[in-house]
Amino acid sequence: MKSLSEFGNEKIEQDKIEQDAIFDEKNIRNTYEKYKDLPEDELLKTFLKEVENQKSNGTFNYENLKSLVDSMAPMLSTEQLFNINTLLEKIK
Repeated sequence: MKSLSEFGNEKIEQDKIEQDAIFDEKNIRNTYEKYKDLPEDELLKTFLKEVENQKSNGTFNYENLKSLVDSMAPMLSTEQLFNINTLLEKIK
């Protein structure tokens, strides 16, 4: 019989595997190619729809998204960071 901590470790390991797959370089490149030419309003609609889908199926994680933005902050201009943080507040 498994202990509760063993189930917790399995969940953490599965989350890590899923996160690694999301941030795979090929996946990032393909996603960039898919969305790079969309007008800003269409890109925003697509993003909000994805957030809605993730919230409805329980996979949306605001804290992970915020952490990612915080890690990118040194590479962003003040305006870019402000715009992203404004968007984050809207989807919270």
